[in-house]
Amino acid sequence: MQKKTLTLIGLEKEGSLDGILGYFQRNGVMTTPLFGYDTSLPKQTGLYRMLSSLLVREAERQGILLHQSAGVGAFKADRGAVGEPEYTAVYVNHLPMYRRGIWQVMAFLLEKIGIRMVEKYKL
Repeated sequence: MQKKTLTLIGLEKEGSLDGILGYFQRNGVMTTPLFGYDTSLPKQTGLYRMLSSLLVREAERQGILLHQSAGVGAFKADRGAVGEPEYTAVYVNHLPMYRRGIWQVMAFLLEKIGIRMVEKYKL
């Protein structure tokens, strides 16, 4: 808080803090490492949707990209989310052949084995 690294937004009702999100931004991308709410309240209260909406509006207001991580999959699935694989692109054409080969082997293993294992076992 002292370095103002994380921006915090809370949902308050009748003096009770029911939900909170905390985000930071780097290089035009917003990330939310802090996102939570009082799970003892009924799902119909819509705190997850309210926080998500606030986050999207904040990113739009600032004109930056929003990355909502895939973390806490079981928790999100319990609230109706559907999982999708996330990908990271790595440019390797400028690397020497032996270093490119390492990346190509890793890509092959992840695509042919890793994703299938995650889908099969819902890791």
